[in-house]
Amino acid sequence: MAQVNSEEPVHNVPTLINQYIASSGKEEDLQAGEVYAQELASLINQSQLTMLGFIQNLGSSLTSDSDALRSKTVQCLASTLKYLIESSKISKQDVIVLIEFLLSKFDDKVSLQYTLEALKNLIQAKNFIPTLNNSLYKILSKLLDDYDPKKNLARIRYETFQILNYSLKLYLPKNQELDDLFVKVFIHIASGEKDPRNLIISFELNSSINQLLKFDIIDNELHKEFINELFDVCFCYFPISFTPPANDPYKITADELKLKLRITIASQSYFAKDSFSNLIEKLTSTNAIIRNDTLKTILLCIQSYSISSLEEYWITLWNALKFEILHNDISIFKSNLSTIIPQDYDQNIDDNDDNKCLILTLAIIETLATRLSKESDQLDNLIKTITNELQENLSSLKDKSKQATLLLSVIASISIESFDQIVAFLFSYKVWGKYVGVEQDNEIGTETEIEITSEAGDPPKEIDINQVQVQQQAQQQDDISLTTAKQRDLVDNIGYLIIGFQVLGNKETIDIIEKSHFDNYKDHLLLFLGQLLVTSSNIEKTLRSKVVQQLSKLTSLPKFLTSNEVKLIFGYFKDILITAITDTNENWEKDLVVREVISGIIINSNNNGDLVVEIIISNLLNLLDETNLNRFNKVLNVISDLSVNYQILEVLSIRLLNKINSIVQNDNSEKIKYLTLIIELFIKLITKIESSNQFLTNTWYKNFIPKLLKSILQVLPYDFVLIELTGYLIGLIIKFIDKSKHQEILIRFEKSFITNQNNEEFNGNLIEINQGWEYISIWNQILSNIDETASLTNSIEIAHQVINIIYKIDNTDEYLRIQYLQNLSLLFNKFIDNDEEINTCLERYLSPVLESQSQSQSQSQSQSQSQSLTPYSLLSFEIFVWILKSLVLRMNKIGLTYLTKVLDTFDNNQISIEVKRVIGKALKILFIDLSIYTNQTPEINPKNLISKVKNLKIKLLYKQQIFEIILPKLINNIESNNNSNTEIYLNSLSLIMEDLPKKILISHLSQILPLILTSLSLPKSKINPELLTSSLTTLNIIIEEDSKLIEPHLQQVIPILLKLSVNKFIVNRKLINNEEIRAKSLKNLILIFSTFGDLSKYKKSTLSELVVALDDKKRNVRKLACDLRQILYEL
Repeated sequence: MAQVNSEEPVHNVPTLINQYIASSGKEEDLQAGEVYAQELASLINQSQLTMLGFIQNLGSSLTSDSDALRSKTVQCLASTLKYLIESSKISKQDVIVLIEFLLSKFDDKVSLQYTLEALKNLIQAKNFIPTLNNSLYKILSKLLDDYDPKKNLARIRYETFQILNYSLKLYLPKNQELDDLFVKVFIHIASGEKDPRNLIISFELNSSINQLLKFDIIDNELHKEFINELFDVCFCYFPISFTPPANDPYKITADELKLKLRITIASQSYFAKDSFSNLIEKLTSTNAIIRNDTLKTILLCIQSYSISSLEEYWITLWNALKFEILHNDISIFKSNLSTIIPQDYDQNIDDNDDNKCLILTLAIIETLATRLSKESDQLDNLIKTITNELQENLSSLKDKSKQATLLLSVIASISIESFDQIVAFLFSYKVWGKYVGVEQDNEIGTETEIEITSEAGDPPKEIDINQVQVQQQAQQQDDISLTTAKQRDLVDNIGYLIIGFQVLGNKETIDIIEKSHFDNYKDHLLLFLGQLLVTSSNIEKTLRSKVVQQLSKLTSLPKFLTSNEVKLIFGYFKDILITAITDTNENWEKDLVVREVISGIIINSNNNGDLVVEIIISNLLNLLDETNLNRFNKVLNVISDLSVNYQILEVLSIRLLNKINSIVQNDNSEKIKYLTLIIELFIKLITKIESSNQFLTNTWYKNFIPKLLKSILQVLPYDFVLIELTGYLIGLIIKFIDKSKHQEILIRFEKSFITNQNNEEFNGNLIEINQGWEYISIWNQILSNIDETASLTNSIEIAHQVINIIYKIDNTDEYLRIQYLQNLSLLFNKFIDNDEEINTCLERYLSPVLESQSQSQSQSQSQSQSQSLTPYSLLSFEIFVWILKSLVLRMNKIGLTYLTKVLDTFDNNQISIEVKRVIGKALKILFIDLSIYTNQTPEINPKNLISKVKNLKIKLLYKQQIFEIILPKLINNIESNNNSNTEIYLNSLSLIMEDLPKKILISHLSQILPLILTSLSLPKSKINPELLTSSLTTLNIIIEEDSKLIEPHLQQVIPILLKLSVNKFIVNRKLINNEEIRAKSLKNLILIFSTFGDLSKYKKSTLSELVVALDDKKRNVRKLACDLRQILYEL
């Protein structure tokens, strides 16, 4: 590779030129050549070298007989000129001389690319004056007369396009002669171009010519010819198709080429006479991509062409485009939406989709009508023409009535004037008026012609006027009567018109909308739709649901309906809901009409919230019957769906709280079920509404929580589910109370639950009762949701009292003990920060286990192995683990130290099997997810919480960090010394993995796989369902995430999975491989045989063993076995 010689003097021009010429065609050498060119330009800029001197140094090389030398010398000139574009060191005379020289080089084909490149650089030069010596005229003339694009490569043709590009940008329009010459040259160069990069510039130049240069096609024949040729030179490529080659250096895409061509066709209004007819012809294609491309181009033309062009061709366009809609299925346009033309349809719908053609057609008609409306007086003619053509389809509701209405609705949406004209047409008696009750303006018979004929040669018969009127009345009666199918179509058609009104409402002000003639027909619409809803059969679900959709849309139109009219519609909705609730139909929730009613009410909940509460919610609440649990549940389910804002929730908080008190006071054996349903509803609604539109619950703290607690705490006997749900609800409310009030809240509830100083909410002390109290779960949720900055007085004393209760709780009451243990954990997690106290407690409650073990070790080995842990030591260790959990959640250093200490004890082979089992099971507690340590509203970013509360003291990656500590210990214990306690460590790992996120497992699959294989290979006596379930789940993850890990072990894994699928593993009269395990085994086998190739050697044996599974008692297992056999047959 040629390199710059640092020892050469900087002004050694011949050396720099020779080094440039010596550079080869390699990329790195071209870069070096640019360095030499920059050096030469720098010398000229610094006046160390004149332009004349530079040319003289190039010398005879410019005219050398050697093609390579001559070509490289011209390239050196072109490259140097590139760095002199902004320089004043190239004089005007230099420019003239250089241009003359370069124009003389056009016959030198090997140098032509660099000659053109040099001319391109000179045109951009500071001292280039196009009129001086007619330089630009000479360049353009030379290109026209002595340059043949067909005989040159794409890279050479590229330079000519660049010359034209800079000429147009910098110097044109100039004068008519030069402008005309430029157009001639462009047409000469652009004709027949095929290179994508050149086509991009060609299309851009064509567009620029049309935008910058003026053409007179009336008085100037040449310009008329130019327009034809400019159109031909671009439209000949339409529709353009292009597949980029691999490693395309220019990164040109097919979409880019299509867009540039589209812009070019739309850049000249004079193209209209040719473009519209040619584009319409392309619409006959059956290829969706071509038709979509064509329609996009027509749309851009209509957006860009002059209004005079559109006035001339709108009828042509209408006649072509209407068939796109009238003769196609328009089911994609739903009458219950808020827009006909979807937003961002071009990005969201692929060009292969035929439905996109329909959308584009409507967009074109909308744009055409909009431009005629704003810039022309032709809109009335357009509407009159269209309505006359479509009237027949609309008046009799024929097959194309929906298509016709769709077209009219799009045009109606462009302005209030167009909307009023179309509304007046559609609601005229001869179209929709006769169906919706609009009175006929004329007497019967004035619009209907009846032809009276006689037989040939006979005199005309006497006309019976009465008979004629009867015939006319019968004919009109036939016209007015509608089949159910036509009723559905008419409702859809009305829906399209309402959409047009909605779209118009987004464009115009409400004041203008209020003046619309649509208001004149709303009474007819309400009566017609109301009658359909009331009188139609309940079997006609589709018709009734469509009516509901349109009534819902009418109520959502701003200021369109009066309050009484909205009440009328809501009354219909209320009746439908009440009928569904009181009906015995079990699938009422899936009823199409009910779902539409609920959707309609939700749409109106913000704009008509008061009426929703007054007419819908209040009446539904009146249906809450404490003697009918099924109906009670139905009502709450509907209310749950309808409650989407705080206004409704606030009403419910009053009405349902009263209902709770009423239920508590009544002597009803099922009162707990009723109360549970209400509490669950509140939890669901607060979570849902807070997630969409947050609100503070400060008022709930004073008005709702005390009354709720007072009622719930009267319920006997205790129901754990109800109490826990109540706690969850109170905690949720507290979370959304302003952070500044949380210390006050904690003090108040501490008095209620701990010090017994406030009896308004609770009468009793949770930590002074010997056997504990079930309401501790409510106190847990309060502590869980209190902000972390709040402090609890005497927290360590409270913790010790809680521990005393834990020791006293009945051994059979595991639920209550766990609740108090969770309370203890919360105290240490959020309120106890004294390291000395923490250390003391951990040591105190870990030591009973260690001491009992050390006592056993003083006996003989056989005695130590049989030594049982006392209930006291087990409870102490349980207390220790729950305190440890609270600490590792926030990655407290003392907690991590004691975790290591426990793991060291777990490692110790001198420790009894019983202690190892206890420790192994206890490790699961560190990973298990609890509601008190879980974000109740994961949809809301904690940083964006309206209350500013931060209630959880949990490190984000705590599970991953402690798993990184525990896993190596477990692996070491399993692998070392053929440990006889392997199943204990494997069981411990399996319990941990049940609560471990998949993303943590994935990063340790290679370490875990050997353990999984060991677990699956254990003897029957040492396995259990939990171990197998966890192992099979993890095996599934391994196969899905990193199949290469398991591939070497397939010979071992497949037989094991087959045995687990078809054999019975019974230990102590208990079936180990239950349905879940058999199903998981089969799923893993399916995944294996679907993932790995070349497993045909297992086909015969696997098919044979699977026969047993085909008779499995569980249908799920049988189905999976059949699926696996099918896969095997296809191997």
